[in-house]
Amino acid sequence: MTFTNITDKTMTKILIIKQLIDWTISLQQAIKKLNKSERTIYRYKKAFIEHWYKWLIHWLTWKPSNNKIYKTDKLKKFALKKKYSWFLPTLLAEELEKELGWWKINPESLRLAMIRWWIRVPKQRKIKKQKRTRRQHHWELIQFDWSYHNWFEDWIERCLLLAIDDATSQIKLAKFSKWESLEDIIDFWKEYFELFWKPSAIYLDKHATYKVNNNNNDMFDKEKLTRFSRAMGKLWVLVIYANTPEAKWRVERSFRTHQDRLVKKLRLAWIKSVTKANSYLKDAYIPEHNKKYSIKAVSDKDLHVPLSNQEKTNFYWYFAKESIRKIRRDGTVHYNNKVYQIKKPETRKI
Repeated sequence: MTFTNITDKTMTKILIIKQLIDWTISLQQAIKKLNKSERTIYRYKKAFIEHWYKWLIHWLTWKPSNNKIYKTDKLKKFALKKKYSWFLPTLLAEELEKELGWWKINPESLRLAMIRWWIRVPKQRKIKKQKRTRRQHHWELIQFDWSYHNWFEDWIERCLLLAIDDATSQIKLAKFSKWESLEDIIDFWKEYFELFWKPSAIYLDKHATYKVNNNNNDMFDKEKLTRFSRAMGKLWVLVIYANTPEAKWRVERSFRTHQDRLVKKLRLAWIKSVTKANSYLKDAYIPEHNKKYSIKAVSDKDLHVPLSNQEKTNFYWYFAKESIRKIRRDGTVHYNNKVYQIKKPETRKI
């Protein structure tokens, strides 16, 4: 045992305790020199007699670190497995808990360990901006958006349609489709209205499917409504358009989570088709995600409205293409450079 790292203060304490043991000084003199209580002096004396050189070292020196779990080769070996490639710390911690059977792995400590293992690059901190406050009522505002991504890791981008409640961040409905066509949007909202009824408002971007972005003044079409916005108006659902992607932050941030977690979950479940993926979303992924990440709304009041029987029957008719045309004297209508003849009603002689 070398004493090169011992400070002068510690060496003075050792000499005084040794003098006390050798009866060179009295207990009162040791208390006065060390400026300690009588109980502390007795504790120093006992520790010096029982293990004198260990008394110089901190008691936690030989104890295992609380962070030792993240320094083991076993954890590093599992983290570098091929099926866990590109996993972020939070999801990787959950999967390693299941596979290794450990009680708890702190994602933040695992993130620091992944940086030490050179399997993760730390992100640069961004300036935080003030976000729009949440709505107070459940079903008051539904944020809707889509995301094209390589969801099945087969180098084919597919579209994920997503509707999130603004007050609770709950995923109400998620569905894979090939494109973000009007037909897919209509089927998505028909399924949504049948499951959860109508919300008070829908918050989405200014895509051509939802909003006419032509700035030219058209004297014949002052409303400039798309088929989607006209149908929502007939169903008494308010459509709000976001001016920037940051405005609909809830759903945009949610896609960042799904592009990480959902891709890995689909990989672990060996899902490579849209049909199986939609079933997995409905049965497993959405309930698990809502349980983990959703919050409680400020108000318990529910603002959804059921569909009437007429709305259920004529739902697709609300999205029909409408155009106002004049019927001529000969019973013809001109539309899209074509002439359509309206048949006269047949009259029967009695």
